[in-house]
Amino acid sequence: MNEHAFADGNNRLLAALGDEYASIAPHLEEVEVPSGRCLFDVGEVLTHAYFPRTGVVSMVMLTDEGRKAVEIVNVGKEGMVGLPAVLATGSLPARAFGQIAGRAMRISAAALRREYARGTALNVMQHRYCQALFTHAARGAVCNALHSIEERCARWILTTQDRLERDELPLTQEFLAQMLAVRRASVTVAAGALQRADLIRYRRGKVTVLDRAGLEASVCDCYGIVRDEYARVIEPRTGRARARE
Repeated sequence: MNEHAFADGNNRLLAALGDEYASIAPHLEEVEVPSGRCLFDVGEVLTHAYFPRTGVVSMVMLTDEGRKAVEIVNVGKEGMVGLPAVLATGSLPARAFGQIAGRAMRISAAALRREYARGTALNVMQHRYCQALFTHAARGAVCNALHSIEERCARWILTTQDRLERDELPLTQEFLAQMLAVRRASVTVAAGALQRADLIRYRRGKVTVLDRAGLEASVCDCYGIVRDEYARVIEPRTGRARARE
């Protein structure tokens, strides 16, 4: 691994740039992303993009004149928030906000577009990331339509644990109900079933994973499909020639 690979902390997309991380590094600044902080809103022209190092950012679609929000994807250290910054549209009909507080590397949309136009490793990796993000969103739609709330709850907990790399997760049932687009009572039942099976412990807005293997055994295949797709398309790559394969 080259000396720049993890200079950003642990954002996998930046790490995957290999030697060409050095060209984008001067344009990056580290920022706090508190829980609830809006990074961009519906239709807003993006001025920055974010590469999370810690924490989780949620992207939601608003319904019923903004009174309800449904999560389409969440993003952690595996990716970035703000792809429209390098696309012709420049905006999305969605809102992005800090779901779980953390830190991110931020880059201006102008600097990102300049790097993207150079056709470097960043260009290639963003194309690959788009595919993983599409799989994530598409599989989430399938999961919400076909799988039980308990399975979806387990998937969300496992995905969040992957991003945070710890067993204790800040997670209220009210927030989880919003992200899964179900009633809070339904989440209470699902979380209760996982707790009775000794897979998790839920207390005072915190979920603790007690049995990771058991939780994986109880989840639907959507979790593994999305996880494996991110691993497949986002991998450390070194040198300009390999980045352009």
